[in-house]
Order: sequence, then C-alpha cells, then structure tokens
Amino acid sequence: MKTIEVEAFVNNEGQLTVQVPSNLKEGQYQAVLIIEEPKNENQ
Repeated sequence: MKTIEVEAFVNNEGQLTVQVPSNLKEGQYQAVLIIEEPKNENQ
C-alpha cells in the first residue's frame, strides 16, 4: 500500500480527476479518498 497526496478536481457531473505520479504502474487500484473543503482563493 502507498500513500500519495494529490490535488483533485470534481466537475459538475460528479467526475473526479487527479494527476498521479508517473512512477505509479498502470492498472486498476482501490483508493480511499479524504475530502477536505475546497480551498478559498480569497484567503
């Protein structure tokens, strides 16, 4: 098991997009997400 921290984008259709490190082998993975509140750009 590996732990990686990435930025994620969710569109208005509920699709999640993330960019993972290139050294992660291609394949199907089980992932656990911890969702934090979106960053406030005004801070």
